[in-house]
Amino acid sequence: MPHINLLLIAVFKPILILLTVAATAALALPWLWIATDNTIVVEKLFQKTALLLLFFTALIIGNPFSNTESKLTTDQSGYLNIIAFSKSWLIGLLTLLPPIMLLLYLKVRVIDYSMNASIIDICNKTVIALMIGVAVGIVEEVIFRGWLLNWLQKHLKPMKQFGCWMAIIFSSLYFALLHFLKPDVSPVIADNPVTITTGLVLFINGFEAMLKHTEFWTLFALFLAGFLLAVVKVKITNRLSAVIGIHAAWVFCIKTTKIFTDANLHSNWHWLVSSDGINGILTTLWLALILLVMNVYSQAPALKLRSKSPPTDT
Repeated sequence: MPHINLLLIAVFKPILILLTVAATAALALPWLWIATDNTIVVEKLFQKTALLLLFFTALIIGNPFSNTESKLTTDQSGYLNIIAFSKSWLIGLLTLLPPIMLLLYLKVRVIDYSMNASIIDICNKTVIALMIGVAVGIVEEVIFRGWLLNWLQKHLKPMKQFGCWMAIIFSSLYFALLHFLKPDVSPVIADNPVTITTGLVLFINGFEAMLKHTEFWTLFALFLAGFLLAVVKVKITNRLSAVIGIHAAWVFCIKTTKIFTDANLHSNWHWLVSSDGINGILTTLWLALILLVMNVYSQAPALKLRSKSPPTDT
């Protein structure tokens, strides 16, 4: 019974924080709408405001960049973080390229030759996708692996190994669900000035959209992506910069694929993807395969011997 109570507290407290952050974004929406000179779609403004508030909350209360190298100097830690980010970015690129290349081979995605883009345009769009990937990687990893995963691990520590896996599972589930927190505005609301009522409508609609989504395979793919990142953070490296790199590379792959290719609705293999044209059954199976390989590799005798060998003094 104590463990059940512990689990309930650990699981539902982040929900209360999310509700508080979303409500704050809803109340601030009219003033933000005026400050941005009505240049941002009101739904996007609410969504991005809530995400940024959650990001700053995680920075303030979560200490997300704490790592096992806490005894290193700032210069040493920063250097190692850059190295970890660069290596993990390449790993993230390599892990998502195979399913995307398969989608191109099966003509689920086709090259958009109508763009008529110059080399400079292609380079600019690629750089923008790279920057967006880094930004999204930092924001989401600070929230989900830097704060939430650490927070759940800390509060479920009395449950030992089971608590560790519960922290990984629940942080991954939150990661997947919050990608569906995409509110919509009814035409009646959209035709009127943005008020606190508009924000409250978006607040309610956002959580309704999250709970009523129908794209199971996209949800499952996002859950496995969060699960993989959490396993990397907990079991392989304690560096947040490493999972930021992997996440940034994934976003970069998805963005560039959407920029330079189109979804082919007439493909016989279109069922492999969901409405976004990339995620779906294929990415779910691919991520599951990666996790399976990681599990087999972690059980390898050579790795076990290496992990049991006593540390050497330096």
